[in-house]
Amino acid sequence: MLNPSIKIIMCEWAIVDSAFYVKQNKIVFDVRGKVEEIVKEVIMILFMIGIGAVIGGVTNSLAIKMLFRPYVPMYIGRWRVPFTPGLIPKRRGELADQLGSMVVEHLLTPESIQKRILDDTFSNELTQWAKDEVKQLKSSTVSLEELLEKVGVNQPEDRIHELTERWMMTKYQDFKLAYQNTSILQTLPPELEVKIEEKLPFIVDLITDKGIQYFSSEEGKAKIKVMIDDFLAERGMLGGMLQMFLGNTSVVDRVQPELIKFLRHTGTRQLILRLITNEWEKVKHTEWKILFENVEDDKVMNTISQTMRKIVDVKGLLAISLGELIAKINEKHIDTLVPIVVTKGVEKVSHRLPRLLEKLKVQELVKDQVDSFSTQRLEKMVLDISKSELKMITFLGALLGGTIGFVQGVIVLLLK
Repeated sequence: MLNPSIKIIMCEWAIVDSAFYVKQNKIVFDVRGKVEEIVKEVIMILFMIGIGAVIGGVTNSLAIKMLFRPYVPMYIGRWRVPFTPGLIPKRRGELADQLGSMVVEHLLTPESIQKRILDDTFSNELTQWAKDEVKQLKSSTVSLEELLEKVGVNQPEDRIHELTERWMMTKYQDFKLAYQNTSILQTLPPELEVKIEEKLPFIVDLITDKGIQYFSSEEGKAKIKVMIDDFLAERGMLGGMLQMFLGNTSVVDRVQPELIKFLRHTGTRQLILRLITNEWEKVKHTEWKILFENVEDDKVMNTISQTMRKIVDVKGLLAISLGELIAKINEKHIDTLVPIVVTKGVEKVSHRLPRLLEKLKVQELVKDQVDSFSTQRLEKMVLDISKSELKMITFLGALLGGTIGFVQGVIVLLLK
């Protein structure tokens, strides 16, 4: 039989053990509850992060698609659905205008193009290319006429004559307008005046020599006979009596040598020179408008045109092949002339570039090209160019949405 004190001790131990067991189970239950609560809170935060990420990504993706779609406005009855069509189809005209302005003002500016074509590297490459092309033309059998027809100039001979006559008519009209109140002497270069006056004696000799040659011929003798017949016929009966007594043939034989002797006489030449000199002095002090009033423009232009056609054999020039034309040029001259021509050409193009771009109407050209694109093609172009960037925008939307979801979850936890 156990000692009562031992029984008391054993009972105390039993009580302590039961209390410890109860306390231990309570701690376990408290920890498990806390863990379950934390897990729920984490799941809630992850859920909110997921929802936020989905909302952000889908919203950005939808916004990107709504730039282009729908392509046309959508209606419910007579009511147009908001945000239809997409932004770019709706603002297509403004987009074309802005693109045109951007290209002209910031991309294809005269300054940027001038800088490029005046660059030494570009100039050297262009010069070398021109030299190679010219040297290759040595073996070409294509005529200038064929070359012009290939580049779209039909009937080049007539075209050249037409352009030449038009150019001469323009210059003639400009000359009339500028010098109509000016004398010939004022517009005549001094050296040309001296040369003309030096040629006057030669003109006199030419006139007399041609006269002697003509009147010494049978044709000239016949002309003298006709003139004598006309002279005697005008005198009526007296002329008839003289013709009957003297005989027409004897008169011609007497007049012809005297006329030739008259033309050969020094005094005759001096007389003709004095007459021509006096007339030349009158002509020099005559105003151009007096000459213009007595001459028809059409006749002047026809004379100039016919003279030019006789002087310049356009048909013969057009028949020359490029090979023949280039073969006449020494290779050293090609190496010397081509850089000069290229440099001068580049300088002229550079100076006239602003005017050229203005004539080309680049802004309108870009606008028309953009307007001609279908909306589907514009969408494909934009997406092909910025595909990776648009994806990053979508991912960024998901990231921002997830971050906002996380912040919202933390705020909810703090407010509990």
